[in-house]
Amino acid sequence: MNQNQKLVGLILLAIAVTVMMLQNPEDSSTREAEKALPDIELAEVTSLTLASRDQTVTVTKGAGGWQVAEKHDYPADFTVLSGFLTQLSELTIAEGKTSKPENHSRLGVADSGDGEGVRITLQPGGQALVVGNELGGRGSFFRFAGEAQVYLSQQVLEMDLDPLAWIDPIIINIDSDSVRHVSIATANAGFLSASWEEESKALLINDIPEGEKLRYETIGDTLGRLLVNVRLLDVEPYMDGLFVDPTVTRMTRKNKDMIEAKTVQSGEEYWLHLSTEDAWQYRINDSTYRDLNKTMDDMLQVPEAEGGLQ
Repeated sequence: MNQNQKLVGLILLAIAVTVMMLQNPEDSSTREAEKALPDIELAEVTSLTLASRDQTVTVTKGAGGWQVAEKHDYPADFTVLSGFLTQLSELTIAEGKTSKPENHSRLGVADSGDGEGVRITLQPGGQALVVGNELGGRGSFFRFAGEAQVYLSQQVLEMDLDPLAWIDPIIINIDSDSVRHVSIATANAGFLSASWEEESKALLINDIPEGEKLRYETIGDTLGRLLVNVRLLDVEPYMDGLFVDPTVTRMTRKNKDMIEAKTVQSGEEYWLHLSTEDAWQYRINDSTYRDLNKTMDDMLQVPEAEGGLQ
């Protein structure tokens, strides 16, 4: 027998063992079509924890609302939380599978080691499920913590153990049509500003240097979009010592509200602090940082190089 034949034989044996394990009549269950957590009351849940060997996310309900513990109790995205809790409340048993602990790791529902599952715990009450692998998109293997019996659910339980997935990635989203004045003061590149002109219904660049021309006529409007859908890469409690000699971007809206955004570069990271969110600082991407650090040179036409090339 050659190596390829041996390999095929081993694969077929593994498949046969798995099928036998999943269809063992000794492990049959009478709980088909039952809800996994029939007594769950979503309005009464105060804490949700998802834990694997490498990651944990804990979302708790405090006086100020839902918070993500692993992100310094930053506010949780309630849409994400409620969506996941709804999934749990609707999780239905399709059929019973193995009840042998030695088979748990193969299905990803072991308590530890290889094949360790994701333990989902709800408070109050401490109800807990250990969730494992998916079966071809049909459902998820799971068992009740402390029990050996494994079940296949009627639907795949979708979950994410990255704490950032449980918070709203949008830091701020200002309607550009409401902006009436923008200024950017950088530590070493001077001052740039634009003001709303009612006649043209546009933001116009102020104090254009004599003899210079704008890259294009409506470039001032780009400054009104600086705080549209600004997204975070991470979030930390605000540290005043990080924001030394920051670039300061100020935006005034037609209701007279003024928002101040400070940005700094620290090593290879870029950070943002907003006057509307005093307690937090946000790590942002380099593109957002560059936008919030525009200078007059970015607004002006590039001088023609020798030979007429730009």
